[in-house]
Amino acid sequence: MNKIIQGKKRPILVVGVARSGTTWVANTLAQAPGTELLHEPDNEKQNILAHRWKRGYHRMPFMGASVNEPDYLAFWRRILYGAYLPNRTVANKLSLALAGLTGDRIERDTREKCNTVADGKSETSADLSETVLATVLSQTSLSYQKLRTKRRIVKSVHTGLTLSFISRRLHPEILIVLRHPASVVSSCLHLRLPDANREVFRQEELVEAHLRPFLREIERIKDPVAQMALQTAIFHYVWEQEAKENPHWKFITHESLCKNPSVTFQSLYHDLELEWTPAADQFLLDHNRPGDGFEISRESDTLIDKWKQTLTPQQIDSVRQGYRTLPVSLYSEF
Repeated sequence: MNKIIQGKKRPILVVGVARSGTTWVANTLAQAPGTELLHEPDNEKQNILAHRWKRGYHRMPFMGASVNEPDYLAFWRRILYGAYLPNRTVANKLSLALAGLTGDRIERDTREKCNTVADGKSETSADLSETVLATVLSQTSLSYQKLRTKRRIVKSVHTGLTLSFISRRLHPEILIVLRHPASVVSSCLHLRLPDANREVFRQEELVEAHLRPFLREIERIKDPVAQMALQTAIFHYVWEQEAKENPHWKFITHESLCKNPSVTFQSLYHDLELEWTPAADQFLLDHNRPGDGFEISRESDTLIDKWKQTLTPQQIDSVRQGYRTLPVSLYSEF
């Protein structure tokens, strides 16, 4: 095992597709004593270091276990073990503002970058300036000082297609949060979320590794709702296939957490060697109330089949069409 994790508990990487419940899960895990949450450190729309470091990569890049990507490896080594700047720090927000990186501009840059990467014209990612910037900004942050001494809970909805790569080289505990594709699409539609469809299948490495037999059917999907479901299907299919070589990965469904949050989270705490305390129970109680958008407050028992009320019959048919494009075992009853 990599020497960087000897003598300490491994960081926990919580991943899922956008709107699958990863924020709720990661925040609940971070109630454990001795932990600190690092929320979407690889989100180039929210973090100046990610914006610079990932400029040569798709927003949701694919990397197989054996690929040689030293820049991406260095990026994630910093996130999991080294000096890194959390999103909510003044230094990060000020850096984004000084660089003129408004939300609209970053979204335009992201769309252009994803198209460029898919067309095989990406530029080199990190250089010495990224390393220096990451070190200087991170070490001046009080939030980083907390990260140095605590077990990191890292939440991402953008690195899910690189888990084999990260797992082999950096050895975090990996927790994959799954959610019904109709629930994912319903939430994405409600929020008009651009990440609902980033055309990840245009990455040639992903096609060659997993999608080549299905590419003709994938390219026939033109309905926007079906395309959202297709993206969820791609993530689920890749995880199913790659988990065969990674039996240590842990999976949890959003539905099982909603049915009995306290009991299911306590079991998850045990599996991840976290200490359950009354604070975790209280956190779940405090947030089990109506919420909307990106809030983590939810009436959990109302969420499981909420998509049946929020999606039209036509939209449900489109979700089925997109999701069934791939032979995914997860949610196969849908």
